[in-house]
Amino acid sequence: MSDPTAAIVIIGDEILSGRTLDTNTNYIANKLSENGIDLKEVRVIADDHAQIIAVITALRSKYTYIFTTGGIGPTHDDITSLAIADAFNLPLERNLEAYDIIKAFYLSQGKELNSAREKMADIPRGSALINNPVSWAPGFIIDNVFVLAGVPNIMQAMFEHLLPSLKKGRVLKSKNIDIFVGESTIAAEFASLQNKYPNVQMGSYPFKKDERFGTSLVLSSKDSFKLEEAYQELESFIKQKFENLIIV
Repeated sequence: MSDPTAAIVIIGDEILSGRTLDTNTNYIANKLSENGIDLKEVRVIADDHAQIIAVITALRSKYTYIFTTGGIGPTHDDITSLAIADAFNLPLERNLEAYDIIKAFYLSQGKELNSAREKMADIPRGSALINNPVSWAPGFIIDNVFVLAGVPNIMQAMFEHLLPSLKKGRVLKSKNIDIFVGESTIAAEFASLQNKYPNVQMGSYPFKKDERFGTSLVLSSKDSFKLEEAYQELESFIKQKFENLIIV
């Protein structure tokens, strides 16, 4: 049985303009990796009705899960809920459970439940709610699309709530060797090792430490046996050729 797959859709003009730093992708990606869910694609798109529909329509049939962040707040440019409803050809309607949650929150704060705040209770018909223990206004699930807030601490709280319900897969494990040589010095041997172990992902990443340049050789796989076998072979080769240059 294959492992579940996922895509992330970050929605927001503020991300594309550079005004706001996207930390949601990193958080979700790490959580998915920890649970054996293969993240295959990340898209960052504008608060644009037609674009949201097009992206959701294209992705939801390709992957097990789609996670969106952003655009479900109270302002005029928060259009994600409507666009998701249109992507599924569903009406956007007032969800009474969501409305009661939002109303109770603002009453507890001594604040007015105005039309802008009521707007956050409008979600596609038939959606299930995602609990929001931070600011109460819930996210929602429709089919395999999980619609989350854009504010990082709220998004994270929502994600933690839904995580137990997701199907898990085999966890990707990694090992690395750091060495004070340039990538080109070891590129041929590293490529040969990759060809020998196609089920082990291999990457090289340059770094600088103590005013010296080096390369981090990273091996990753869901097959623990093959990962260890490839790692031992790489380590043996490096010790023979560059023993005094390995960073412990």
